[in-house]
Amino acid sequence: MDQYRARRDAASHERGFTLIELLVVVVVIGVLASVVVFNLGGVASQATLSACQADVKTVETAIAAYHAQMGSSPPVSVSLLTQGANPYLLNWPSNSGYTLSMSGGNLYVQTPSDSAPVLASGPGVCAGAGSTTSTTAAVALQPLGTDTSAAGSNTGTLVGAASASSTGHFSGAGSLSLPGTSGSYVSTATLSTGPNTFSLSAWFKTTTTSGGMLVGFGNAQTGVSSTYDRHIYMTNAGNIVFGVYPNYVVAIQSPLTYNDGNWHQVVATLSSAGMYLYIDGGLVASNSTTTGQGFNGYWRLGGDNLAGWPNRPSSDYFSGNLSDVAVYPSALDATQVASIARATSYSTESAAVLALNPSSYWPLDGP
Repeated sequence: MDQYRARRDAASHERGFTLIELLVVVVVIGVLASVVVFNLGGVASQATLSACQADVKTVETAIAAYHAQMGSSPPVSVSLLTQGANPYLLNWPSNSGYTLSMSGGNLYVQTPSDSAPVLASGPGVCAGAGSTTSTTAAVALQPLGTDTSAAGSNTGTLVGAASASSTGHFSGAGSLSLPGTSGSYVSTATLSTGPNTFSLSAWFKTTTTSGGMLVGFGNAQTGVSSTYDRHIYMTNAGNIVFGVYPNYVVAIQSPLTYNDGNWHQVVATLSSAGMYLYIDGGLVASNSTTTGQGFNGYWRLGGDNLAGWPNRPSSDYFSGNLSDVAVYPSALDATQVASIARATSYSTESAAVLALNPSSYWPLDGP
């Protein structure tokens, strides 16, 4: 009997957790969980930082190998490192936490916390890799054909089957889609005198083997021009040609091909210093010609007459995507070309173009 009473008395003193005690336990668990999540986030950021640093070293090793074999001319570029029978790199590094780019023979890195690409050889490179904080302000996309230069009057009009594409060379932006069929291009509004000092810039992407004009100057606003020069076009093989006609054909051509399905940036300049052709920020061809043909005309995007030009492609009309086409009233230098080519977002690219005071600028990134 006494043993039974003892067990009963012990049981009467046992009790569960109070509400306050339960709340304290929940709070402690929440704190511990947040610490775990924070630490896991730190691990992910550290992994992205390490990956960025490793990719930089890999590319720098490839650049050193290129210089050892080829010297410093032409300036090393993404295409020179990744193309050919025995490329220095099988693939260009790609990571959502950072972007590597080449411009003027230099390697650049941009992370979400960088307002612009920074030299890979600089201090603190990759420090913002994996960051979720961006210093780049959003830029509103404009309707396809809008001229966003200071003048803003040279509006582009889609002709034929030219159309908007939701796929652009920068996240969140679109492009102009061209089918490569005769009569599909963008015509522009302003009749102007063919300049002898100017630059053209554009981004393009294609896998075509029929070539076509990217941008050029012709005397017909629509239809087929009978007088035409100051144009950039692609050959069937994928080489890029810049041509002018000072009463005879003058053309300079890239040694490499660019119909590889990747986005590329082209700049062509004409001035008293001569003709220069840049691809992806690097100079690929030049000569001493200083003038084009004298006539009034319109800028055309995506197609016009190419009869009589060297390595004329099967199609005068480009099949692929175009974006951020601009005409400048000056000859851009290598540093200015690099400022456009190394942009890693729509906002930074648009800002770089507008800072160079284009006479016409068609982003071609909107609906």
